[in-house]
Amino acid sequence: GGAFSALVDGVTDDGYFSDVQLFGSIAYSKTDPYAGSSMLGSADQETGESYWVGAYLPVNVGDENYGKFGVEYNHGSQYWRPFTYGEDTMVGSKIATRGDAWEANWTYYFNEALSMQLRYVKMDYDYTGSNGFFGSTTGSAMKIDDVKDGAAAWNQMTGGANPMDEAAVGALATALEGTPYEGQAANMAMAAAYLPSIVETAEDFRFYIRYRF
Repeated sequence: GGAFSALVDGVTDDGYFSDVQLFGSIAYSKTDPYAGSSMLGSADQETGESYWVGAYLPVNVGDENYGKFGVEYNHGSQYWRPFTYGEDTMVGSKIATRGDAWEANWTYYFNEALSMQLRYVKMDYDYTGSNGFFGSTTGSAMKIDDVKDGAAAWNQMTGGANPMDEAAVGALATALEGTPYEGQAANMAMAAAYLPSIVETAEDFRFYIRYRF
């Protein structure tokens, strides 16, 4: 994998925009499982991409500076996986999001060592497994809309039968023979079983006071 990042620390030489910070970053990750094994739910080589942009603006009222207001946005593709497993929110890693993540924060500096921050983050997931690892059992990157469609089809065709019931799966497989859905009974059952554990969106709100010495 790799990444390229850039920071503009001051848009102009003086005035308000001299304290404005703009940044952007692009990154990619690539998996290459051994034959017979899988990574992120795929037995093939997969490439993931991510981009991350943001701005930090001074909050000035008259001659007084009240810290900085920041906004950030990042997007990750289906097989994106960063190389850090740090949890930057209470609901998982924002930067690991396979989908869209937004952040707004306000930081006030009492002095060089003491500061406080209010921070809100929202993550909307397009694919599963954003916070999973590289192994074959976690991090599977399934499109959430496809899982929802498969679960809906299972419930419609079986009347909401238990997807873990092998007899129900077998009965549906027989009923689908000779139709465009032939061979899909097991996938529909898996989608119905997996759907309750899927997280589509998550939010994090944080307030902290930090002393650095």
